[in-house]
Amino acid sequence: MTLSDWHSLFQLLSVVLLFLTFAVGGGAVLIGNRINKEQARKLLSFEEQIMTAKASQEKLRQENLQLSIKLEEEQKERFKIEERVASRRIPERQRSELASRLKSFAGQTVSIWFKAGDHEGAMFASDIASTLKAAQWDVYAPASVMEFAEAGHRGPTTPFETGVVVVSTGHDASIRASDAVVHELLALGFDAHKSPTVENRPGPIVLVNVEARPEGPQGEAKLRRKKK
Repeated sequence: MTLSDWHSLFQLLSVVLLFLTFAVGGGAVLIGNRINKEQARKLLSFEEQIMTAKASQEKLRQENLQLSIKLEEEQKERFKIEERVASRRIPERQRSELASRLKSFAGQTVSIWFKAGDHEGAMFASDIASTLKAAQWDVYAPASVMEFAEAGHRGPTTPFETGVVVVSTGHDASIRASDAVVHELLALGFDAHKSPTVENRPGPIVLVNVEARPEGPQGEAKLRRKKK
């Protein structure tokens, strides 16, 4: 081959090589674009999945929050109901403190009564008796009394007593002691009042009548309600 032929051959090979270079480069760009688009699509799909997962998580959190609020409200309502019907009791700690405050009336005779068939009243009367016994009062054991509503006449119905009604004789000692009992029971959150009736008996005597449980909270539950 002549030099001219070799020259022509190299020119042709240069053109072919240049074409192949552009072809390979163009193919690489095309494939790269497709890869980028596929990656972008996958990334978008992944972000959408993340957003969906976050939305589901937030929805679940809101549902759990609402459920927690509902359960808390139900617990509060149940607690209120329990407080409204809970038996009147004087905890041992309060009985000890109450006894120390009433010990200044040591030796005072006291008779404690509750309504027959009233188990709650009997237990409360027992707590009061234990407290006064610890205060060194002369305590008659709690006893039951049966009352019958008056019948056979027309007119307004006489309301039943509730809470604790304290009665005393006309002696100064029993008056002060009975006032102290009422004061301490009220301080503990129990419904109690002094009867205007003066018991006509010899000697200074205090009578504590445990009547039916009043409606609503009593004791510590009533004190908590007042603070609110």
